[in-house]
Amino acid sequence: MQHLIVPVDGSAESWRVVDVALEIARHCSGRLEVVEVVFDQDEMPQAEQRLVAGLRDRAIVDVEVTSTVELATGSVAEAMCAVVANRPSPTVVMASRGHGRSAALLGSVAEDLLRCVDGPIVIVGARAGVPDLTGPIIVTVDGSDTSEAAIPIAAAWSLELAVTARVVQVIPPGDEQSTDGDELAYAASLAERFSTLSGRSAQAEVLFDRDVETAVAEYAGSVGASLIVTSTHGRSGTSRFVLGSTASGFVRRAPCPVLAIRPKYST
Repeated sequence: MQHLIVPVDGSAESWRVVDVALEIARHCSGRLEVVEVVFDQDEMPQAEQRLVAGLRDRAIVDVEVTSTVELATGSVAEAMCAVVANRPSPTVVMASRGHGRSAALLGSVAEDLLRCVDGPIVIVGARAGVPDLTGPIIVTVDGSDTSEAAIPIAAAWSLELAVTARVVQVIPPGDEQSTDGDELAYAASLAERFSTLSGRSAQAEVLFDRDVETAVAEYAGSVGASLIVTSTHGRSGTSRFVLGSTASGFVRRAPCPVLAIRPKYST
């Protein structure tokens, strides 16, 4: 959280993410690096000018900001992975899609980055606004070890942002494998673990819905969530959702950014 990297492609969508990252940096006393990837050295001067203009438009005075133009020799994802590898424990904040000169940067590249970086990635979907970061963090769990790996990361963000949390599990109505009491006890135990790690209060919530993505997105909106934190892999099966596919749904539907985590023991 102390070093945020935002890849931009010249599109308004990608620059909207810069505003999100600036808000995070302000709350965490972090610094921001805006990166544009080009494929031809002749494009570098124009890219530098776009970065200067984009930052000047924001009249930034309270966050340390630098800009970088990266020349790609392979894919955009490879270029961004190299940037991340050369920085001390950065967090990437990026749009889920873009329409600029390097629009391929936004979208599938997020998944590629999750494969090559150890840390989480904040993904800002089309419906996500710039949060004021005073609302709770939503942590989604599904009973799997991989989903629970999001708890320590969410606790760290909760501590930095000085906000509370909601540990949320979604259960299909009539699921024969669970009961209200069992599921609430499970979520409550993780909320207690969260509080122990962060020193911040956490509340357990069990939602009964077959549409996991919409249920979580609507819940996030109802509580004014700052962030949804989710693992990119979870339990598979007909009665449980797979967090790998559901994380993408959160990004598409959520009114706030999504912090995606790939547990190191996932493939």
